[in-house]
Amino acid sequence: MLELRTLGTLDLRSPDGVKLHSVLLQPKRVAILVYLAVARPHGVHQRDELLPLFWPESDESSARHSLSQALYALRRSLGTDAFETAGRDGLAVDPAAVRCDAVGFQDAVDAGRWKEALQLYEGPFLHGFHLPDADGFGRWADGERERLRTRAAAAAWALAREELERGDPVEAERRARTAIRLLPTNEGAVKAFLGSLCDAGDRAGAVRFYRGWVALLAEELELEPSPEIAALAQELTGEHRSPSKPAGAPHVGEVQKPPLTPARTATGGRTQEQQREKWRPRRITDWTAAAALVVMGWLAFNLLSGAGEHRADPVLELSTAPGEARPAVERAVAVLPFDNISPDAEAVEWFVNGLRADICDRLMKLDALTVRPPETVRRVYGDGDRPLDEMASEIQVASLVTGSAQVVGDRFHLIVSLVDVKGDTALWQATYDGDYTMEPDVFDTQI
Repeated sequence: MLELRTLGTLDLRSPDGVKLHSVLLQPKRVAILVYLAVARPHGVHQRDELLPLFWPESDESSARHSLSQALYALRRSLGTDAFETAGRDGLAVDPAAVRCDAVGFQDAVDAGRWKEALQLYEGPFLHGFHLPDADGFGRWADGERERLRTRAAAAAWALAREELERGDPVEAERRARTAIRLLPTNEGAVKAFLGSLCDAGDRAGAVRFYRGWVALLAEELELEPSPEIAALAQELTGEHRSPSKPAGAPHVGEVQKPPLTPARTATGGRTQEQQREKWRPRRITDWTAAAALVVMGWLAFNLLSGAGEHRADPVLELSTAPGEARPAVERAVAVLPFDNISPDAEAVEWFVNGLRADICDRLMKLDALTVRPPETVRRVYGDGDRPLDEMASEIQVASLVTGSAQVVGDRFHLIVSLVDVKGDTALWQATYDGDYTMEPDVFDTQI
């Protein structure tokens, strides 16, 4: 069986372990192989799906010819059994002929085989690999890299929880350190783990883990913990700390993105931390969960199932015949930077950015949906003065999530919309009003 390794350094080996340089030295060919093996949903992909990813500047005839040549060369190097065909244009990598570590990793995570998953995750997806003149493939790879990294961190947290349940806090802490190295900003999971260590009677381990996490945040991201978890850490080192888990602490393996604080400024006036303490939203994840839930539901029904009249973006010249799989662009969405129309916009910019980031994270958990990486979207978005259809064409999506936020005094106003690019119309829109202590069921009612 051929061995395709994509987690860490890209590698391809024959059944007898020989490195296949004939493919590895041809970046576009190996990229096509990787995409067919890893892209979701797994299985058959249409040729029309690959053309804009790998030959965005070519006309359809030239792009199809180039794809045929690349597939011919791959079959010569890998053998005809490496690929399967379905109909006229359907292509798939045969899993019985090609074993891919990224696929095995996801299967292990889905089955709860955490140790196996972490053994397979040897590094970021396609680390250091770059394909010139194929921005579409690059955006897809960026999204997969982030998604797989998030799943690896979740697996590490789950394994840490199991080690605690087995009564081994030392091994649990080791697994948790793996999780924070993969995803250091998951403050909710850190908070839960600190509480779990205290429940296990290992307060010293909790303090040690917290200090290591704080150092990691400062060194790699120049961030500080939020005031809430910093206060918890102070309790851990005090004399009146109860060993019970903090109220409201999330599950150890739960992926959240609570507020993190940029490092303190050296100038006068309020620090970023003081600003955050003033404006700190205690229910941010409830608000964004409500918005993301409706967006996911609409997309799942209208885009993924094929219901309705939503068609592929004509700008991208992608179409779907009856019975064919929908093109990748129609399963993709991008969350644009939210407009900040607050009177003191600069002071609350971190909050508005946090709303967008949290909605992105929640949408990325939907396996059947492809969410474009935030850094890619921000680069294309620029100053926000480009037409939506132009941005969507470059990002390769058919739908955009847009929003505007306003903070006035202690009140908060958010509008989130799902925009159909081809019609330049809002497919769904919701408005949220309240203060930072508003209960989540109020927002559920407004949807």
